[in-house]
Formats: sequence, C-alpha cells, structure tokens
Amino acid sequence: MPDPTTPMEPRYCTDEEQSRANELVRDISDRVAHKMQELEAAGVKVPPPAKYSTSETQGKMLATNFVYHAPKDDQPARYELLRGRCKTLAEALIGFVPPSRELSLALTKLEEVCFWANAGIARNE
Repeated sequence: MPDPTTPMEPRYCTDEEQSRANELVRDISDRVAHKMQELEAAGVKVPPPAKYSTSETQGKMLATNFVYHAPKDDQPARYELLRGRCKTLAEALIGFVPPSRELSLALTKLEEVCFWANAGIARNE
C-alpha cells in the first residue's frame, strides 16, 4: 500500500480514452446543435450556447471524474475500512454533541470526507 502521507498524482484517462471522449463530445454537440436549430425553427426559445469552452485539462478531468470506476485489488477492503472509521466517528459525534445544526453539519462534512477519500482511491489508482 502506498505511503498515505505522499501526495499522489491524479490519474487521468489515456490518450485513447481522451480521443474517444472528444469524439463523443463532438457527436453530442452536433446532435444538440441540430436539435436546437429544429426547435428555433419551430418557434421555441432556446438558451444561448456555452460562453466558455472546455480546456484539455478540464476534458481529461470530466472523462475521469464522471465515469464508473470498478473496484480492483484491495480497494473494496479499503473502502470498507474508511467507511467503518467514519461511522465510528459519526457515532461518537452523535453521542457527545447535542442535536443541533452544528451536529448536522459535522455529520454532513464527515460524509463528504468518506466520499472524497473513497473517490481518491477509485479515481487515482
């Protein structure tokens, strides 16, 4: 297991995956543009196109962060370990902090911790 104190480089998609994603985006963009023209011709008011384009870095991030990452190797065990530790902390918070907005926020942030920790494993290995 890697040293948890050492920062890891994010894992982005391969050039082949990026090329395929770009093709899909172009295809979808063409379909959307065609459909918008049809709607405008029918008198339907449509929103303007996006003001900003997607950078190469953003495109790679989109192709990595918004896809399913099937668990591999020891990942499921580590997900469970992290979830279990977060649950233990949640139980302690519930036991020591009176019911309040602050408790609700603490529990929400703890859920975020659990999510982002597991996402870090899934996305970067």
